[in-house]
Amino acid sequence: MFAIGFAKRSLSVAALLVLVLILAYSLPGTAEAGTDSSPIEFNDAALEDTFVLIEDVVPIEADLALDLSLEDDAPYAPASEVFDEAIEPNGLLKALTLGIKETYAMNVKKATFKSSRPSIASVNKKGIITAKKKGTTKITVKSGKKTVGTCKVTVVAAPKNVELGLSAVHLGVKEKLQLNPTITEGSHASYTYTVRNKKIATVSKAGVVTARKVGSTTVTVKTHNGKKASLKVTVKKAPAKVTLDPTTLELVAGETAALAVTLPKKTASFMLTWTSDNAEIATVDQTGVVTAVGPGTANITVKTFNDKKASCAVTVMESTTEPRLLSPTDLYRGDIFDDATYPLYGEDDITLVWTAVKGAVRYDLVIKRYGYTGDGSIFHSLTIDPPKDDGATVTITLKKDYLDGFGVQDRMGLTLIAFDSLDNDYSSHGYNFRWIRDFNSLEYDFYYARDGKNDFISFPDGSGKITGVVLTRYYGKDKKVKIPAKFGGYPVRSLNQTFNLGNRDIVEAIIPEGVNEIGLWPFEDCTKLRRITIPNTVTTIGASAFGNCISLKEIDIPNSVIYLSGFDGCTGLKNIYIPDSVITIAGWAFEGCTGLSEIVIPESVETIGQYAFSGCKQLKKITIPASIHNIDDTVFDGCTALKTVRGSQGSYAQTWAEEHGYTFVGLGN
Repeated sequence: MFAIGFAKRSLSVAALLVLVLILAYSLPGTAEAGTDSSPIEFNDAALEDTFVLIEDVVPIEADLALDLSLEDDAPYAPASEVFDEAIEPNGLLKALTLGIKETYAMNVKKATFKSSRPSIASVNKKGIITAKKKGTTKITVKSGKKTVGTCKVTVVAAPKNVELGLSAVHLGVKEKLQLNPTITEGSHASYTYTVRNKKIATVSKAGVVTARKVGSTTVTVKTHNGKKASLKVTVKKAPAKVTLDPTTLELVAGETAALAVTLPKKTASFMLTWTSDNAEIATVDQTGVVTAVGPGTANITVKTFNDKKASCAVTVMESTTEPRLLSPTDLYRGDIFDDATYPLYGEDDITLVWTAVKGAVRYDLVIKRYGYTGDGSIFHSLTIDPPKDDGATVTITLKKDYLDGFGVQDRMGLTLIAFDSLDNDYSSHGYNFRWIRDFNSLEYDFYYARDGKNDFISFPDGSGKITGVVLTRYYGKDKKVKIPAKFGGYPVRSLNQTFNLGNRDIVEAIIPEGVNEIGLWPFEDCTKLRRITIPNTVTTIGASAFGNCISLKEIDIPNSVIYLSGFDGCTGLKNIYIPDSVITIAGWAFEGCTGLSEIVIPESVETIGQYAFSGCKQLKKITIPASIHNIDDTVFDGCTALKTVRGSQGSYAQTWAEEHGYTFVGLGN
């Protein structure tokens, strides 16, 4: 009573009102993790004395003051969970879902709270609800004796994990990214966000990441029960411009095409917005894939987060004056590999769809196979009746039986010719594509694709499961290249095409175990290549695999190779050991190897291809086994120093040598 007496003697009524307001609004809320200042705590006695003081001095009818804004120390609740229809007219929530151990601050002042089932969810004097176990309860909010609202609380499981949907992101300076955590189905959580380096990026309570400065940092989301997920944020400069490739596009209704976005180096824009100014002509999805809808023109625009724009003018044609291939859209066209997947060899059939040409009276499909192996080249032509309706399509099916004649690296060229009369060529459109097959594994089918800095071919087994990849590009600048044993999660099985396209300064190459094939041209024209490591898993060395590698002086061919080619133009080779695993020495295998002076062909070899040793001007001795039954006249073309042939008495080698004027040295039977 001393405090009361002192208040009565020292304070006017107005001053007491000020004190009442200060005391009423200074009571603490819930505590925020990481807050610098500690909340003021009151025990029950202090609270009773305070309210006694207020009531004794100035009796005031308590009013309900509702404040729905989150306190600084209140846990973040996603705004998406609060709907207008779920809020009472007085601002109280009608319903709320919480995960076990999650808390929620009702942020209502001058009120009392009660839970109908405290074992499900309790509520303290400050209006902080704590979820305890699965079930439902009702929180009643009162002002004095008057009930002013109720909230149904449903408690579900706490999450077992939390995910952000991506592990890394590149943002431009000042770009914002809204994080949207996902949790275990049937669970609920509230989130807190932290960032390792606030100079690089910041994150708000609502999960909005803002890029601040060039660099890298990590943003972490944490659920109320301690489950975490992290995101690596790399901040680059905001782009000064954006470009599209192509900038013009011609399509037929129904066709699709992908537009490629390029930003200046060391810049980023995670958010790209795609729009079409005429969706009746062409639409675009948020990955940049354009779909032609109807005839006319439309502009497709991409916009970065900082409003830099680029456009592509799209013309959609109702009909064409030449056949246009609609499907598949992923053929090998001319001499340029596009990024798409190539048609698989060995499917039951391949269906090709062209647009029809208005006025055409017939179509001819000219099929040319450019054979590098197998049965050589094939030329064939099919006559096709035109569709009855203009604007229709021409569909051609190539059956698997027809495609079975194709071998390794064969190329099929297709040209569809439309005629406006029975004897006049009206227009034509041609496409080339390759059917690729492993030399020794006919159950493997190949197709092209691209990933990051490398192109590759992946080949599924008969079930369609991808079992390996074939690397076809190397863009690195290393002089010593250690080829990876795995790429994209799959084992590397082959090197093929112009593997060295971006780097012909390779001095040493190490091929890993598991590679089965060194295919066509991978190290061609690598004139500085001096050392090559070939594993004993390789069975095939393809044409010009090491063509014109003039610095290559010796090479260890493993005893696993069956098909041998690829050393044409290797003028630095002084000797070569051919293992007795080799069955075929292919055409042009050692053509132009002017440093070779003696060759011993093992008994395993059955075939020597044309021009295999042509131009080996210093070749003086050759040993030909009895297993060889045919030698083309071109095999030793230009071998001016060759005078002696060794072989078995009575063998084909002896007959051939004597017929061609060479001295034959018998090595017994």
